[in-house]
Amino acid sequence: MGRMKPVERFYQAIAKSVIEKPKKGIHVSHIARDCLRHSYYEKHLGVFLTPYTILNFWRGQRLHEPPILQKHELELEWNGIHATIDEYENGLLLDKKTVVGDLPKEVPPETARQLEYYSVILTRNRYPVKEIQVLYISLRDNKLQFLTIKPRSRKQVEKEMLARKKILLGKGIPDRNPNDQYCLNCAYGLQCFTMT
Repeated sequence: MGRMKPVERFYQAIAKSVIEKPKKGIHVSHIARDCLRHSYYEKHLGVFLTPYTILNFWRGQRLHEPPILQKHELELEWNGIHATIDEYENGLLLDKKTVVGDLPKEVPPETARQLEYYSVILTRNRYPVKEIQVLYISLRDNKLQFLTIKPRSRKQVEKEMLARKKILLGKGIPDRNPNDQYCLNCAYGLQCFTMT
């Protein structure tokens, strides 16, 4: 076996940094996905990463390093659901996202759901939320855009969170959701279509 090439060393180094802090328990990211089956496989089989997803996660970690607001990478929990809030200060919940193509004109439903869930967890931990924003950063042309989310009622969101958590923790495999924006690139495709 020969020496590792620089590109292999790069992927090895960033893969180690990506998997340093594995998520334990149920996180907002697990229940906010359009497809709970993906989260089910992640919880039961572990995280599967391709070089493409390793690079995406690593890039996301770098984006989240610099603090913007008073509370940065705030770790909270409510009713067995864990969250790591990107940024919070004086009622403002701010999440950071990257896009490869054009900046979105509106917040996608899965992202809105994720931030509604964060809002519930913040509120339940005595951090009132008055405004929810997403900072989008285009990797293509370095443009920035802030979009605001108008959340549904807290009661409705809490009920949905608990229902999705119950499905994820249930004995059966959750239904497949082919409308999930990540379905065609899902690392669990083989399991999804053969283990049902």
